[in-house]
Amino acid sequence: MPSRRPDSIRIESPAGSFDKFGSLTITNDISQSTEMTFTVGEDGSWPALERLLGFGSEFRVYLNDRLRMTGRVYVTDSPNDAQAGSPITVTIRSKMEDARYASASGKTRVEDTTLKDFLLALYAPLGYAEKDFVFNAAVERDLITGKTAQGALPPVRLEPIRTERAKVNPPETIFDAAARHLKRHGLMHWDTPDGRIYVGRPDDQQSPIYRFRLKRGPASVGNNLLSARRVKDFSRVPSIVRVYGTRARVLGVSADLDLRDFHRPVTLLSEGVRDQAQADAAARRERAERNRRKDAFEITIDGWSYWTGSLSIPFAPNTTCDVDVDTVGGPQGKYFIERVQCSLNPGQGQMTSLSLVAPGVWEL
Repeated sequence: MPSRRPDSIRIESPAGSFDKFGSLTITNDISQSTEMTFTVGEDGSWPALERLLGFGSEFRVYLNDRLRMTGRVYVTDSPNDAQAGSPITVTIRSKMEDARYASASGKTRVEDTTLKDFLLALYAPLGYAEKDFVFNAAVERDLITGKTAQGALPPVRLEPIRTERAKVNPPETIFDAAARHLKRHGLMHWDTPDGRIYVGRPDDQQSPIYRFRLKRGPASVGNNLLSARRVKDFSRVPSIVRVYGTRARVLGVSADLDLRDFHRPVTLLSEGVRDQAQADAAARRERAERNRRKDAFEITIDGWSYWTGSLSIPFAPNTTCDVDVDTVGGPQGKYFIERVQCSLNPGQGQMTSLSLVAPGVWEL
């Protein structure tokens, strides 16, 4: 039987590479830019490290020789302490972080253009080109109507939008302008390990890659979790969502049967809803977004990869897992992984934290 090799992380740049860290965290999340923070160095090492870790320095981060992130140095922090010395804390973020800060151009075309061309125009000032995107969706749709010029794809049922509302609204950021229109088309975008931008949908219907167990008694021999925290947060969960069309006499309704004895209705008006299907879809999306923490897990695992007994598989967001935790009434079944954080801390060693949510809450 193959033996498991120790997990390792290294960072590489044209100026050099290293794999010795005092501490580190790497966070991959479909709702934020990829980020790595680490400490390195001792007294007297700053001059050499400054050349390697200066603002804007580009790095590629590898976990077990697999690319984990591509990014640039955004922050260096070097506290000086008589007891702790002078370690350097460095934060690397993906290039997509600039899109969350930089304002989008108000001149970006929205009429007679496709969703794809709109995205390319938005991101062009940051140096992105078509080769820097992974379009895992039908993005050749008209930005406003959702229809395709050749009719090769079925039309998307979008809520109509006026040209003035479709335009970039300064000081709207590049990311926010892109996310606003992608959401209309039922899509999202986030960065990939090689620094490109993925455009598509969270896939919570795929088969589980990982299987997590935290059992009692004799069955505990198969446990692979350090901890599992079950979260059932109903703070924002509505008992029923009603969406009324202001231009058409339609009503979309989506009810939560778990709150049938609670009176927590949410009523929304939508100018864009024109038919029953659009109203129903709008109600479902709104309820799903408010239900994100209704059924969730925060779990921790020893190490930075999942060991099958013969193979180490890196943990990744936009995947699913199977959960079986006795203490909270397992087996719970399939969950969607939205966030992965690998960490190294003195005294704790290598750990991975995963944020899981029930399928359906990322319905767009």
